[in-house]
Amino acid sequence: MKKVFVVCAAVGIAMAAGVGCVAGNAPQAPAPCEAYQYTDPARPLIVSPGAKFAIVIASNRTTGFSWQFAQPINEKVVKLVGTEYVPSKSDLDGAGGKEVWTFTAVAAGQATVYLKYVRPWEKDKTPEQEAAYTVVVR
Repeated sequence: MKKVFVVCAAVGIAMAAGVGCVAGNAPQAPAPCEAYQYTDPARPLIVSPGAKFAIVIASNRTTGFSWQFAQPINEKVVKLVGTEYVPSKSDLDGAGGKEVWTFTAVAAGQATVYLKYVRPWEKDKTPEQEAAYTVVVR
């Protein structure tokens, strides 16, 4: 229990400090322990089996781009629960938003979630962006 509290406290402090915020200086509320929000691909996320977590990544659907898996995930370690696009609260036309990819940690191990930012109809184009998120379940 103490380990879970320490991880939750560290996540809350990092998010309150704005570390890894998706939209620059936009405020981002600390995530509850059972739903970690993961925004920084440079840092591995450590969760317990059964925990839900979300990868939150900047996106702008008005451009036709969206995030997709670049490689299959290790479903023995993590499983995708769902994805959601959250538009910006801006009144400006074409304002971006973020995509929220929610997962459940299945069992102990390590998995990397590889994502690519593409226009789905442009099959032979190089992705506009790529990201790799490491998840450690223990």
